[in-house]
Amino acid sequence: MRCTCSAWSPTRSAGTTRQSNWIRQAIAIAPNDPAFHSNLSEAYRSLGRFDEAAALRPKRFDWKDDYAEAHNNLANVLKDRGQFEEAANAYARAIQIKPDFAEAYYNLGNVRSSQNRAEEAIAAYRTAIQFEALLRRSHSRLGGILDGQGKHDEAIAS
Repeated sequence: MRCTCSAWSPTRSAGTTRQSNWIRQAIAIAPNDPAFHSNLSEAYRSLGRFDEAAALRPKRFDWKDDYAEAHNNLANVLKDRGQFEEAANAYARAIQIKPDFAEAYYNLGNVRSSQNRAEEAIAAYRTAIQFEALLRRSHSRLGGILDGQGKHDEAIAS
């Protein structure tokens, strides 16, 4: 049974110890729900507890390797730990599972930008925009990279 509870989302509120405790209680009730483990990983990440966040990976994927959001969350942890290539691989897995996952494309663009791989970052941001045109962060990051390459007209249009 998969719970679709969305009472807490790391993208809507800062991770706190209280929220982490709430998620752990939810895991006790539904221990095989990858969403709860993924959310707990994000809560740990937002608290700067990267090792604990990364340690949840085996628990998330033991039962379900096709949960795109969990791969995206794992990639966020890896990115925060400076493991950029591993993060890019996890974002790519999230995208493979959910090809229209704009947030994963945006995050992949950020990683590629951090690696000074501008063309790959541009492609990822453009794809994110294709799937979610209102994802302003993608427009902003794309424009910044294009401007940095001297493509000012393209930057303005992005």
